[in-house]
Amino acid sequence: MEVNIILLVWALGSLLFLAAVEAFTVWRGIPTISARMQALGRNAMIVVIWVMFLVGYLSCHFWEG
Repeated sequence: MEVNIILLVWALGSLLFLAAVEAFTVWRGIPTISARMQALGRNAMIVVIWVMFLVGYLSCHFWEG
């Protein structure tokens, strides 16, 4: 139960952090995360795949039971 709460808080915190970064970049007038991913075009998918791989690896590493 405690692990579920921790993961839920972590996920919500991550979403709030990304929203804050997007808001900050819009406020400063610099390219947002979304704009940078769109600028990558076809290469954006490989970035997403690598990020998901790393998140999965780290999840297994730290929470392997």
